[in-house]
Formats: sequence, C-alpha cells, structure tokens
Amino acid sequence: MKNRDPGGQAYNFPPGNLPLRIQIARHYLECGLTLSPEEIYLTNGCLDSLYLALKVLTQPGDTIAVESPIFAAILYTIKGIKLKAVEIPLDPRQGMDLDALKKAIHRYKIKAVMSVPNFNNPMGCLMPDVNKKRLVEMLAEKDIPLIEDDVNGDLYLGENRPKPAKTFDKTGNVILCSSFTKSLAANLRVGWISGGKYHSKIVAYKFMIMVGGNPATEEGLANFLEEGHFKRHLRKLRKYLGEQLPHYTQAMAKYFPEGTRISLPAGGSNLWIEFPQKINTLKLHQEAWAQKVILWVGPLYSLHLKVQNCAILCFGHRWTEKRDRALKLLGDLAKKQLI
Repeated sequence: MKNRDPGGQAYNFPPGNLPLRIQIARHYLECGLTLSPEEIYLTNGCLDSLYLALKVLTQPGDTIAVESPIFAAILYTIKGIKLKAVEIPLDPRQGMDLDALKKAIHRYKIKAVMSVPNFNNPMGCLMPDVNKKRLVEMLAEKDIPLIEDDVNGDLYLGENRPKPAKTFDKTGNVILCSSFTKSLAANLRVGWISGGKYHSKIVAYKFMIMVGGNPATEEGLANFLEEGHFKRHLRKLRKYLGEQLPHYTQAMAKYFPEGTRISLPAGGSNLWIEFPQKINTLKLHQEAWAQKVILWVGPLYSLHLKVQNCAILCFGHRWTEKRDRALKLLGDLAKKQLI
C-alpha cells in the first residue's frame, strides 16, 4: 500500500491487475501452456472460477459429469446452483475413467465435464498426458466444455510440473481454473480463469456480480512473482511436502487396521484412505471428535458412491509427536469397530 500511487486506490476493474496476469501467463509457459494476459481473468479464488464457469455453461436442472471422489466444496457448489451430477469414477493412477465418461455422454445429456487432471483432491492422482489429450479431444468432438481445476498443479512431487489439460485444447473448449490458495496462501483469495471460447461470457457475468478484486493484493502478488519469490517458495514447499508424506504413510501402516488401503499421491497434499468395509468413518469421526481429533470422511467427497469406509488426511501439516498420537488413536478406534 505504501508504494502504490494515489490512483491505485480506485476500483480494480476487470480483468484484474495486468502485471499479475502477465506473470501467471509466464508461469504457465514454463509447463508448455501458451496463454496471453488477455485470456486470463482474475477471480476471488479457484472456487469462484469454477462457479463462474458453471453459471455461464448451465441452467438449473442441467446435468454435468464430475470425477468422483472430488473436493467437497465443488459438490456443494453443484448442489447450490441446482445441477445434477453424474459421477465418473477415478483410477488412483490414471485419474478420471475416460471409458466410463464416454458411456455417460451417450446415456445422459451432459452440459459440461469437470475434472482435476493434476492431483485430484482427495486422491492426488495424476492423469497421464495421453489421457488428457484424449479427454480434450473426446469432449471437443461432442462440443461439451471441459472445466479444468488446476489448483494443485504446482504441488507436484516428481521432477517436472505436469501440463494442464488445456495445453491440448485447439478449439477453446477447455476452461482453466486455478488460484494461489493451495500453492501460497488460502487467505489471499486470488484466483484466475481462462475461459477459451466462453471467456467473454464469463467476463460479462463476473462483472455483473462483482466489479473487481483487491488491487493491493494483486499488485503485491505481481511483484512477488516477478522477483522470483514464488518459484523459490514452490521449490521449498514441494520439498517439504515430499518430506512429510512418508511420516504419515508409515504411521498409518503401523497403526491402522490390516486391509486398510492408502493412496500414493503424485502431488497435492491429501491422502485417500480406504478402511476395511466394516468400518464406518462417520462413527469414527464422532468418536475421534470427542477426543479432539478431526477426521474428514469420504461421504463429503461423493454424492452417490459408497464411501462410508473412506477418509481423507492432509499430509501438509508438519509431522509431530502429537500427530503421531492422533493417528494411533484413529487406528485404535477403527480396530474396535472390527471386533
């Protein structure tokens, strides 16, 4: 705020701070996606971007296809705007089951498809590039827009940043949504959307409901990226996540009931846990809550799939003896349900 000129106190009109949009475009260029700053519109976080895409593409009562399980807030958004969801199962290593999606397209009148190709929350699976290309081409052929959530794309645990599915988009059919929420700080509330052939409609709708974002925050972020701090931060963050993950998986292998299966995420910060079928995680949550331990349960992440025995843990929290005791408590409570 101190370094801003007096004119900087005015409204921040769409599409948002130009230097920040330039930096976001440059950031994507490094993983093979070419976007101009004019193709990027700043929003109030990734969920705001996803909401905008859905509102422009659909009407209440329309049907969309979503991968499942998927981030709980996305499901709440879908229900909130009165859409019907066809859930497409995920493969822990391949991402959305494209054969199942193809069948759903033949069976239902799908208005849009929502996917998280890079490190789905909660499984952390990474869709191979060949599948991303097939997904984009399959939907383009049917003129069904793809809404891509790339919020975890920078949190890769491998050597290279995976390409967004939009990299393979030749018709403007892919709407790319993301933010700094997972990669930098949730309370910044700065995201973006690149709407392809739907971009002008998205911009017009957004302008009707909100004039613009926070100019000081956007300018500060632009400087942060331009000076290279974001890249350095991401390198440290990815190293940190890679160091935390083994602590959690080893503790769960030690404490959780025999037969428990745990996802091996390629990125992101979440683990998907499948307990033996007899275990009810809603009951487990209530028992753990009574002892001040929080467990996110599988039913929050799906509308229809039978995931009563599933749960989610975030390995982004620093490993401590307190967390070790918490996982042991969860394991002990789960084992009691098997007796």
